[in-house]
Amino acid sequence: MGAQTTDPRPIPRLSVAGLRAQNTGGPVHSSLARLIASGLADSRADLVKATGLARSTVARHLDTMIDAGVVTEGGTVARPGRGRPPLRLALNPRAGVVAVADVGAHSARLALADLSQNLVAQEEVALDVAQGPEATLDVLTERLRGMLAESAASGGADRPSALVVGLPGPVDARAGTPVRPPIMPGWDGFPVGRTLTERFGCRTFVDNDVNLMALGEARALPEGEAPLLFIKIGTGIGGGLISASGELHRGAEGAAGDIGHLRVPGADDTVCSCGNIGCVEAVASAAAMAARLGREDAGLAGQDGPR
Repeated sequence: MGAQTTDPRPIPRLSVAGLRAQNTGGPVHSSLARLIASGLADSRADLVKATGLARSTVARHLDTMIDAGVVTEGGTVARPGRGRPPLRLALNPRAGVVAVADVGAHSARLALADLSQNLVAQEEVALDVAQGPEATLDVLTERLRGMLAESAASGGADRPSALVVGLPGPVDARAGTPVRPPIMPGWDGFPVGRTLTERFGCRTFVDNDVNLMALGEARALPEGEAPLLFIKIGTGIGGGLISASGELHRGAEGAAGDIGHLRVPGADDTVCSCGNIGCVEAVASAAAMAARLGREDAGLAGQDGPR
């Protein structure tokens, strides 16, 4: 009997915890697509190993995805040892496009990507979230529709399969609504997800912008580099927390990573945009440091000699 060989590739922490045979198609399809898209599973055997589901269960759900044109199966996967190599699984890039809007205080980065995670289009647009949700979403809608129209003219999709929106404040991800965001007046409880779903005719996922960045960073890191705290410093300061199991920790009302409004010692005379004093964001954000440097430069300009 020949020596058995094992696949050296580890099954990572960000796979598919908690799947059971009785799960409906949605969660299973999402998990299978995620494994295939990340390159962690490129054959049926890999999916069985990663999910812990029975081979027949994986086959049933995978065949549904193949019939729908979302997944393709063809070519072979090189494996050590004897036996016929398995067929390679891949997401069909022409099965749809995902639209993404990363909204900041004064601008938004927009992108379209196909299901193979190839960037189709991207651009940055100026806006001001302080003008309120209606004005901001109108800008996003206009530009995303323009990008989709250009994509369609080149043979791509004219409407997204899904839309993902990151907002610079706490978010109730289930409801798709901001929760008392400090720098976004008028946004509290506004139905961002529902509004964009009605406009684009697809499911919309809304979350805190740094939470989404943290998830992306965690899924790009090797196994074992979690728990993870991702910090973004810009107009404000925010954090995203990833647990050791690779799950996003949102906390109560989506504010687990909202570290910008923790108080710091020695800043009792510094007023934050949220109305409190001494917030780390009011002291250490890029906007705060730029403002402080500006004041210092103005003070130096009024002195006679160099310092």
